[in-house]
Amino acid sequence: MTRLDFHSVISIFIENQKNADISQIDFMYCIFATFINDESTDFVFDNGLVCHWIKGKMRISPKIVNYYITQSHQSAMHNDMEHEVFPFISDPAFVALEIKQLLTTDSSVSAFEKDRLLNFLSEDSVSAYAAFIAEALIFGMSRSFVKAGSKSTTASPLIEDMILTTNIPKPVETFTGRETELETLNQLLQENSLVFLSGIPGIGKSEVAKAYLKQYKKNYTNILYLEYTNSLYEMIADLDFADDTDSLSEKERFRKHFRFLKTLKADSLIVIDNFNTTASEETLLNQVCNLKCHLLITTRNHFNIGTELIIESNKELALHILQQNIKATTLDILQKYSNEVELLLETVSFHTMSAAMIGRLLSYKNILPTELNRHLQENVLLPDNQTRISMNKDNRAVKSEYQDIMQNLLRYNYLTPAQQQTLSITALAPEDGFPLRCLYNWYSDCTNEINDLEELGLLAVKHDSVTLNPYIRKLVNAGKHLAISNCDLFWRNLQAKCQDMDNETTLFALQIIDTALRFIQKDNKQLWISVVRTALECNHRLHRYRSYSNLLNEYEYLCLDKNIRADDDQYLLFHFKAIEAADIHANINKAIQWEEQAITTAGENGTSHILNFSTLYLDAGRYYHIQGNLKKALDYTQKSTDMLLETKMQYSPNGISSLIQYARYLFECNQFNDAIRIYQNCLNIINATWGDSCLTYGYIAQNLAAILASMKQPTASLRLFNKAISILEHLLGSGHEDVNFCKKQIIELQNTSKPALLVTPPIPVQITA
Repeated sequence: MTRLDFHSVISIFIENQKNADISQIDFMYCIFATFINDESTDFVFDNGLVCHWIKGKMRISPKIVNYYITQSHQSAMHNDMEHEVFPFISDPAFVALEIKQLLTTDSSVSAFEKDRLLNFLSEDSVSAYAAFIAEALIFGMSRSFVKAGSKSTTASPLIEDMILTTNIPKPVETFTGRETELETLNQLLQENSLVFLSGIPGIGKSEVAKAYLKQYKKNYTNILYLEYTNSLYEMIADLDFADDTDSLSEKERFRKHFRFLKTLKADSLIVIDNFNTTASEETLLNQVCNLKCHLLITTRNHFNIGTELIIESNKELALHILQQNIKATTLDILQKYSNEVELLLETVSFHTMSAAMIGRLLSYKNILPTELNRHLQENVLLPDNQTRISMNKDNRAVKSEYQDIMQNLLRYNYLTPAQQQTLSITALAPEDGFPLRCLYNWYSDCTNEINDLEELGLLAVKHDSVTLNPYIRKLVNAGKHLAISNCDLFWRNLQAKCQDMDNETTLFALQIIDTALRFIQKDNKQLWISVVRTALECNHRLHRYRSYSNLLNEYEYLCLDKNIRADDDQYLLFHFKAIEAADIHANINKAIQWEEQAITTAGENGTSHILNFSTLYLDAGRYYHIQGNLKKALDYTQKSTDMLLETKMQYSPNGISSLIQYARYLFECNQFNDAIRIYQNCLNIINATWGDSCLTYGYIAQNLAAILASMKQPTASLRLFNKAISILEHLLGSGHEDVNFCKKQIIELQNTSKPALLVTPPIPVQITA
């Protein structure tokens, strides 16, 4: 039997060439004209290589093969065949007939592929001949290479009479979509002997594999469907051969069965479903992958061998699956609550199996889409739902609660404790990932665990960051596996980052705490209340008010426990409530009430934190100022300032903030001389603390310059205006509105009667307990 490949097709060309003077290389340029003329390719034919290709001694270059796999490039070869090659062929119709005869007699070509190629000869025309010959040539050079003259056969023995366990499971009745994936999978299996069908748990890998077998069964002489348990050795030994005897040991059965599998050729396909293990744990993997037949392996893992097709989710497919799983009597829900149903699917990241279960849940009519979505957003495991759902997973019928089905799907308990903790910590990060540098510095050097989890398909390392599939992340968090006591150093490091406002990772640390608020076991409440307290203050400084409110609720709950709260927590709770009232709800009267209560409580119970006490007075002064009570604002700010001056803490951020606010209120009360004195004191402190080129120095210089101008001291005022402009231009840019305002004030220096002060950017103050 002559095999249809590049060598045999080119041989027919050469036998039917006209008496034209054309070399082998020139003939290759005609056949692959589009490839050679494509500016994106960089290829030169070598006379020796071309000779080996034509004689069938070497496989044609993969660059050429990969180029013509693309549909548009295949169409281009049709054109090249007709206009570049046929002028050198004596009878194109006869060449097409010869290649057709070669195709129909080649038993190693599947019936599906024969039908596909012969369809190009549906009409008797030159263009039809060109299309058929081009497609036959592309198929011949892209299939597995067999050296010309080799006596090996590609036909496999039939297995139906030898193996009793050859039943192929059917996809579930509700299987839908995936047409693109099935077509791609077929193309990959035509071109590769080993294909891994991978994806996250519950995405539909097994169903795609079964649907492929149903649709493309005729492509193969034999199909063997095997389900991986925990060992390739046991899986192969447990095959039920017709001639097996009870006297055979397990080892003898394995050897006998594996020896037969080695006889299967390229016309056979073995499917191994649920191969959810690592290459290091499965010692037989390389031997199985070296079988001569085709292998399709479904797995949630990633391997460095073979070809991989990743099965993913999408909105349209998820909606279609939900529709397939909802009872006909409840289809009206999809129309009545169409927007809510889309939100439901978005909540579960359009996960295939979850979409099916949501359809089943909605069919029971005991829960509406709006209510179900609220529960899923709280926890995607639905721990409070007791409805038992019937599902078909991995050829087994399952009837259980939503929570149990999803937890079993993730197989979290099969991980080692170190892997579990690493996965749970990385799941706390936002969807864009956990930078490895931060993970190693804050938690531990968990390189081995990260590598293992990546191989298991539970996370990915991209651009020096660990990322999880969005739905896997939700499932891990929803399980609430992580306890504070198991990684207290991690939480202390997060707390330290929240205290460091200049650190680039502060916001990232706060995002982790946001997630932890809902999904960790808070078994070390003293450490947790300390983290919450620090995060509250940091969120306030960064104006993250949604997170602030959530943390405040948690803090208030924790403060009810007298065994864990510190003495300062009693007044700090009122202080944080005052911030919420003022900055979130814009209720200044309520803010004043809370801040006064904080001051009273701190005064009655005492506090060793002078900075905290001064901050209470400072904020109370700010609230009174907003209320319009300037006298009270000045009084409270003066108390804050005096307290820090008495304790020599004026050089702290709290001290500088108090002095700046106090000076501004003195200015508003027309106490210009006192305001000038405080502002000059501020400049001296800022210079000693941060230097005379920082932003705060520039704004205070403008404030003082404006007041001096109004008091007819132009020389001192001009000097300070120039200093302010120099700093602000350098830090904010020459076109900034505050820079232009200062320049305008210099022009009007002699006419200034009522000074205008720029608002100084806030200086972060510290709250501790």
